[in-house]
Formats: sequence, structure tokens, C-alpha cells
Amino acid sequence: MPRKSDVSDKEFLDFLTKNAGLFARTAKAIEIELGITLTRQAIKMRADKLSREVLKDIQERNIDIAESALHDLIRSKNENIKLRAAELYLRTIGRHRGYIEKAELSVQGVPEKEIVVISAQEYLAQKKKDKDAANQ
Repeated sequence: MPRKSDVSDKEFLDFLTKNAGLFARTAKAIEIELGITLTRQAIKMRADKLSREVLKDIQERNIDIAESALHDLIRSKNENIKLRAAELYLRTIGRHRGYIEKAELSVQGVPEKEIVVISAQEYLAQKKKDKDAANQ
């Protein structure tokens, strides 16, 4: 195939879509198919410039694919796989129904005190919330 000097916007978005929005994989595909070498960062910058909506749509499709695969695992005949998939699903999707992973510890000798261990994500979210409330 003759070497091209540039990738059109349409070709670029097609490559990005075919490669699940993964920048390094998209760069490799363009290099293999068109002989044009682009860095992962160049792909990211062009994707952001062209259309963040297209990139967001690609990412949402990837999440749909992952959810579908997880649902397939939940229906597995292997009980261990089924259990682990169901746990993951409930920890992530089932949070609004109370399926939250947290550890509660009690210390002997300390009356009526409860220590709740939260994740770093929850801690940072609470800190941001407190900071935003203080700034208002």
C-alpha cells in the first residue's frame, strides 16, 4: 500500500472506533495500515480536538461490552466464577441497594464508639464535599 502523509478525520475516527478508543492501539493500527507513525499522545490530542462526544460514546460502548461479559459470567455453570462475578456486580452496580463493601471495627474498652473504615475514594469525595461546603 502506498504510504500516506496524513489521516483524514473520518479515517481517524474509524480507526479510533475500531480500536475501542485505545490510543496506543489506534496509533499502532494507523502505522500498520497506513504507514503513518503517530504517538499515543498525538492520538489523544487529536481525539480530544475532533470530538470528545465520539470518544465518550466509544467508552460507553466499551462499558456496555464489559457489562455484557459480566452478565455472561454471572450465568456461568462454574459456581466460583458465578459467585465472583455476582459479587463484583453487586459491589459496583448494586451500591444503591446497600451492597457496599466496608469494614466495621469495634475496640474493647471504648464504650459506644464505632470505627468505620472507608475507602480512599470515599474519603477524598467527602473531603471535596466538605471543602465545597466551606467555600459557599
